Amino acid sequence: MIEKISLFDLDHTLLSANCSYYFGAYLYRQGYFKTPTMLKLVGVYFLQKLQIISLQQLHLTVFSLIFFKKDANHLKKLTESFIPEFLKKYSYLPAIERLQVAKSMGQFTAILSNSPDFLVGPIASALGVEIWKATVYEVDEKGQFSKISSFVKGSDKANYLNAFLQQFNLVKISTTAYSDSILDLPFLKAAGKAVAVNPDRKLKRYAKANNWEIL
Repeated sequence: MIEKISLFDLDHTLLSANCSYYFGAYLYRQGYFKTPTMLKLVGVYFLQKLQIISLQQLHLTVFSLIFFKKDANHLKKLTESFIPEFLKKYSYLPAIERLQVAKSMGQFTAILSNSPDFLVGPIASALGVEIWKATVYEVDEKGQFSKISSFVKGSDKANYLNAFLQQFNLVKISTTAYSDSILDLPFLKAAGKAVAVNPDRKLKRYAKANNWEIL
C-alpha cells in the first residue's frame, strides 16, 4: 500500500548536469551533425539559460536542427552507449540517495522531466524508477522523428503530482517534490514538502524565504 510519494526532476536534480546538452555534445563527437549546427545549438541553449527563449522554443529548435526525419532506432543505439558513462560522471549523489531511501521505504517514486523521452526513459530505468514523464518526441510509421507531441512544464508536473494523489487516495502532505528550477515552482508548491536541489538563483531565494530544504 502506497502511503507516500517522492517525485523528482531530472536535470540538475538527480543529475548534476543537463542530459540533453551532454547528449548533444556526444552526438557531435559521433559525427551525427557538423560544427555549424553545433554552434547554433550552443547558442539557443544559452539563450534559454538566460530565459530569452522558453524551454519549449529550445526543444523545437533542437528538434528541427538535428532530429526531424532522423532514424529513431539509430538514436536509441547511441543513447545506449551514452547513458552509462554519463550517469557515472553526472549523477548527483545527495538526490540519488534520497531516491534510493524513498524506494527502500516503499514510497511511490517518479521522474518528471522536460527532457526528451528517449533520454529520460532509459535514465529512469537505469536508476530503477518505473514511472516517468517527459517531453515526447513522436516517431512516425517509418521509424523517423516527426514532431514533438507534448511538453512537460512545471504546471504539468504539478498536474501529474495531483493525479498521483488521486490515484493512491493520498493527501498533499504525503508528497515530496525535488527540483532545481524556479520554472518548477508550481510543481514544488503542489507538494507537501518541497526540496530545492542545486537551486538556481531565483529558486534559492524563494526556498530560503519559505524555509524549504536546500540539498
